[in-house]
Order: sequence, then C-alpha cells, then structure tokens
Amino acid sequence: MKMHSKCEGNHPDLRASFRRREFLQVGALGTLGLTLPDLLRLEAAIAMPEVESFKPVAKSIIHIYLPGGMAHQESWDPKPFASPDYRGPYSPIKSAIPGEYVGEKFVNIAKILNKMTVIRSMTHGEAAHERGTHNMFTGYRPSPAIKFPSYGSIISHELGSRNNLPPYVVVPNMVAPEQGTGYMS
Repeated sequence: MKMHSKCEGNHPDLRASFRRREFLQVGALGTLGLTLPDLLRLEAAIAMPEVESFKPVAKSIIHIYLPGGMAHQESWDPKPFASPDYRGPYSPIKSAIPGEYVGEKFVNIAKILNKMTVIRSMTHGEAAHERGTHNMFTGYRPSPAIKFPSYGSIISHELGSRNNLPPYVVVPNMVAPEQGTGYMS
C-alpha cells in the first residue's frame, strides 16, 4: 500500500505497545464507568503528599453588601497616596492596624479594624453587576436551570445555629435572590 508523502518515515507500531491484557483492563474500567481521565485523576490523588490542615479560627462572618453604596476607594480600599480626583471625596484615615486605612466615614470601624479581616482580592470576572453579585453570593455563575443557594444558607445548613441564634441573617431584608436558600428550600 502506497503511503502519502507526509506519512512516510519511521513510526512506532502502536499495536505492539498496547497488549491484550492492558486492553481488557482498560475496557473493564470503562464498563464500570471509570474513564481514563478518572483513572489518571485517582492515580494523581494517591501520589499527592498529605497537606497539613488548619483548624478554622473565625467564629463569625459579617458580609457587608451595599448595593448602590459607597465605592470601594471611598470605604474599605482607600488610596491614601492617590490624588483626590481618583480616591473620591472622602479622605483615608488610619486604622488600628499600622499601614491600613479606611474611608473617613468609618471612624468607629477604624478603631476595631484589628479584630476584622478586610478581603480586597475578591473578583468575579462578570461585566454585569447582577451576574457578579450572583457569583459572589453563591460561588457560581447564574444559570437558568439551577437556583444556587448562598454561602450563608450552606453554612447554616451544615453548621446549624449557635447559642439559639439564627446562623444566617439578612438585614433589613433580602435585597438579591442570591441571598436565599436556592435549591435547598
């Protein structure tokens, strides 16, 4: 049989590298629903070294959601060395943590900032605020097929209440549907 000019050359015989026993083993795994990627994932998981885990230290989480509220550079992420045109009308003030600043409207929060954690690195990659809000409350992009529960609902379900207090509260009321129980209700 004449081969195409681009296919000529010294190629390994693939039939010799795959023996009948190996073929039957892979075929048996396939009938059990275990595909090659699953098998490779399992082998990689077995080869992974054990990682030291840490006991969580947070007792509570207060998620402040202010739709239509102050901009980040005027509240939690002021730019103390930027020009007033960029940082907005409010000046940064020092907090209880050396080198950390908050907006001047947060005088009382600045005093106790050492007892809090401000997360400034969260992002969602969505262009629309509504889609980004959904992603930040649920961890998922919006889907017409599934109504995802919020983080608060999942934590409430898993950990339950503490000291007869409700584990998850939205004040004054639910602003976004992403704050609810989703498919858990």
